[in-house]
Amino acid sequence: MAPEALQSDQAVRQRAIDPQRSSIVQAPAGSGKTSLLTLRFLRLLAVVERPEEIVAITFTEQAAGELRKKV
Repeated sequence: MAPEALQSDQAVRQRAIDPQRSSIVQAPAGSGKTSLLTLRFLRLLAVVERPEEIVAITFTEQAAGELRKKV
């Protein structure tokens, strides 16, 4: 991956985990969507008063299971 593309990818990932923004992440299998969602979830836990305020939606049961384990 070219250095410019890597910087762009990192910038997009940082925006996606920003708790002040809403995000939709669409990417191919194996690209790190579940890990990104986990980071976002943890960031949100640090700023909400009640954890039940957080809603996360995944497409597969496998991703949901991974998210539960990681969080």
